[in-house]
Amino acid sequence: MAILKPRSVSQKDAEIGLRIRAKRLQADMSQEKLGTELGVSFQQVQKYEKGTNRVSSARLHEIADALGCNVVELMTGGFTPQVAEGSPITEFLATGDGLRMVRAMMAIEDVKVRRSLISLAETLGPGA
Repeated sequence: MAILKPRSVSQKDAEIGLRIRAKRLQADMSQEKLGTELGVSFQQVQKYEKGTNRVSSARLHEIADALGCNVVELMTGGFTPQVAEGSPITEFLATGDGLRMVRAMMAIEDVKVRRSLISLAETLGPGA
């Protein structure tokens, strides 16, 4: 009788985890709150988000429901070619700082002020 190896996590699992994290942050929800809604520990949510543990299709549906989004969004991300999965932009948007930056920039109505801030960030960031 052949012994089956457990499936290992893949890059796709990590990408789905990244999108779960991004959606959770957009929903302003803690890992603990999401875990409570799913009936798992916040450590389990961390493992899903890091791609350490695979997310079953049933669990993915539960996560989507808890985050108020569509399962397809968690699977594909709905990213445009300019913001491809696994890109530094996508990774930045999945962080608390990235989300705060985007929200703050979107709140600035004056185009000149927004462009001035972009210029400042480009000046401060080496290699920009």
